[in-house]
Amino acid sequence: MKSSFDIWKASSRKIRGHIPLSAPPAACLVTVALAAVLLLAFAGCSRFSSHRPKVSVPIKTSDFFIVTVADNQDLPGLAAKYLGDREKWWQIAALNNVTRVASGDILVIPRRDLHPGGLTPQGYQTVPVLAYLKLAEKKSGRLVVARSVFERQMEFLHQNGYQPVSIDRLVDYLNMKRELPPKAVVITFDNGWRSVYKIAYPILKKYRFPATVFIYTNFIGAPKALTWQQLREMSAHGISIQSQTLSLPNLTRLAPDARLQDHIMTLERELGQSKALIQKNIGKPCNYLAYPFGKTNDLVIAMAKKFGYRAGFTLNRGSNPFFVDNFKIRRSMIYGHYDLNRFAKNLKVFEPLELR
Repeated sequence: MKSSFDIWKASSRKIRGHIPLSAPPAACLVTVALAAVLLLAFAGCSRFSSHRPKVSVPIKTSDFFIVTVADNQDLPGLAAKYLGDREKWWQIAALNNVTRVASGDILVIPRRDLHPGGLTPQGYQTVPVLAYLKLAEKKSGRLVVARSVFERQMEFLHQNGYQPVSIDRLVDYLNMKRELPPKAVVITFDNGWRSVYKIAYPILKKYRFPATVFIYTNFIGAPKALTWQQLREMSAHGISIQSQTLSLPNLTRLAPDARLQDHIMTLERELGQSKALIQKNIGKPCNYLAYPFGKTNDLVIAMAKKFGYRAGFTLNRGSNPFFVDNFKIRRSMIYGHYDLNRFAKNLKVFEPLELR
């Protein structure tokens, strides 16, 4: 299985036909120009030599490194060494217009984001969040996706350069703390059906895709539900386990004849106890909430913030720009009858915007 950086094609592809992924933003032009001047200075004395210029010691400024690739280094390794994060390999690839590197190559490595918030002169990035409910071995239904269909969808993402990212990275991006790859996508599952473990999990591992499972904790351990042991195993292998409340009620609907105070107590129980149970059984923070049925309102959001959730996820279809409300993040439900063309329509990663 090829890793995602081996199929990087951004240098020659345009997102939705609008902007080359390798094009640096205007804010980086001074940095790139300065790097070019330094490279020319190093190359000048050997201009007529058959030997390529070498930079034996990395050049470091506040904005970039200039380095010579050593033996057995690759893009993720360079990102880990100079940026402290293997996942930032794509930034090096995009700025240098390369898909792979070889020993002796000279690279400019940016020390800051190239496109904060995914903004470019041509428009802005949007991040699709896909939502799945149940999977089945063979038969598909409106809310049930067959194994073969799910595998084709994951293969489509892999072959077309999409890069699934964790929910933490998505929220950091929304908070302008982290840049995401131009074709970033987030994969999520709702409720906690056991088919996620038996069908989706092996396929996700095959492609090394991170994902998030939102569970309502009263369901865990039921005959067709995930177990805590299965959830712990997935959590140890890149799958984030997050809350979809205690019992999956519509959080916006008051029970008949219920007082507002009773409703607030219900919200406290549903949001607080589910979060505590997940943290106790998984041993990791539970920071994200998927609203049951995608429904929310100002009171629900206020209660989610009270219990320390960082973000909330709806089922409103569409992709997410950096300026989306963290507690109204859109997700697109993927239905069992979708073919690849219909699936691809949920993968919008760029919104063109003409500035006047």
